[in-house]
Formats: sequence, C-alpha cells, structure tokens
Amino acid sequence: MFRDLLLCLDGSDHDDRILGFSEVVVPNGDAHIEAILVHSLPTIIAGEVWAEPRDFLKLDAERAERSEEHLRSRLLESGRPFELRRLDVMPHEVERVVAAMAQSCDLAVIRRPYANNHRNPSLLEALLFQGGCAVLVVPAASGRAPIDRIVVGWRNSAQCTHAIAAAMPLLRSAKEVFLVAVTEGDAAEEGHREPMADLARHLARHDVHAEIRHLPKWDNAADALINEARMTGSNLIVAGAYGRSRFREWILGGVTLGLLTSSDIPLLLAH
Repeated sequence: MFRDLLLCLDGSDHDDRILGFSEVVVPNGDAHIEAILVHSLPTIIAGEVWAEPRDFLKLDAERAERSEEHLRSRLLESGRPFELRRLDVMPHEVERVVAAMAQSCDLAVIRRPYANNHRNPSLLEALLFQGGCAVLVVPAASGRAPIDRIVVGWRNSAQCTHAIAAAMPLLRSAKEVFLVAVTEGDAAEEGHREPMADLARHLARHDVHAEIRHLPKWDNAADALINEARMTGSNLIVAGAYGRSRFREWILGGVTLGLLTSSDIPLLLAH
C-alpha cells in the first residue's frame, strides 16, 4: 500500500491532471500527499526581458503565489492529508532538491517529458537515479478511470524487478494483469519462458494472477508494449527504466525513451 506520494507540480495546466490521477492511484485517501510546487527562479539577462528586472521578478512571484493558492484549494477539496511546499530554487538546483525529497516517499508522480514543449527528462532521471524511487509518469490525455488492467513489460533485469515490486499495490487491486515479454527481431523467445513462469508464480503468491503473453518479432519493444496496452484496454504500463545507459538511450534509442516519447498511457517506471 502506498503511504507517501510525492507530487511534482509546476504551476501549469498539467497540475490538475497529476492531482486527479493521484486520487486514482490511492482512491481511499489513506496516503499522505507531499505536493511540491517547483518554482524555478528566473535568470534575468540584460536586454531579454520586456520589463524592469524588479517588476519582472514581482510578476513572477505573483504568478507563483496564485499557483500555490490554487493548488492548496484543490488539495483541501480532496479531503486527503497533505503538505504543500513551494520550492523557490534556481533552475540548476531543481533536480537535486526534488530527488532528496523523493528518498522518503513510496512513489513520485510527474508529468510526461517529451510532451508538447516539455521535453526535458532530467527531473524524471533525478527521481529514478538520485531519489531511488519509482515514478508514475502521467501523460496529458490521462483520465480518471480506475487502474483495473495493467501491462507489465517484462525482461530479466533488476530494473524490471524493482518496477514490479513498486507497482505491487496497484497490481493487487487490478482486475487483469498481463505479463508481457517482447521478442525483438528474430531473437528466440524460449529464454523468456521459465523466468516468466517463475515470476507469475511469485505474483500469484501476492494474489496477483497474471496472464503471460509473448510478443514475437517486434522491431520496437516500446511500440509493442503500447500496442498491447491498447489492445487489452489497459490503463497502466509497468516497466523497468534505463536498462542500458542513458547515453546509449539518447543516441541509439531504447524502450524507456520509446515509452516516454510515444505512450499516451500512464507509465510506472523504476530503475
């Protein structure tokens, strides 16, 4: 059961989606909500602002205060125990500060990077690597339907094991769980079968009855998982994140990058 959720908010329209989806994750209100409003202090460069620096900073502070008031009102309406903190930090400090806070939570919830103008994955990576916590990534199109069908993207890796362990409260409450292994290209799938059967038995001992599925001959594992989630009507994909180095993901592509850039279904990721 999740007891501490860390919500990473930024004053944008996406904040309401994150708040709403957190209520789906913990519908009974048992979890404490640690809501962080990240307010990156502006860096003023001469000639690049349309107002006097003092006026510009005042307007920026007023916007942050309005965002804070809106979020506080929204959290009070939810009736859940919460603490709202506004972090007034320089842009280069955001990841370090938020990652430190993530070390004392069960799950962090953030907006999806690589969506619209929000293309920076650095906060996600800081939460995974420095914070050491699982991260729920919420796309812009996320709804409020219960998480009752889940696709678990399986591979024999520590990252996948950590993601499944982190997702256990959601897996136990889901109506259907699909344990999916993607065989890329012409690789043989026999090597997946025994470890997957072992994992299915492990999940059954936690009252999670998973259906094993093998998806052969896909050129892109992320596309395969997204397609399977759509075909099964699943509303969450659980996967290990950055099974190979971030540099290799950026240069060569990878499952994590593919999911983050293409999935319109929420993701639960862990490293």
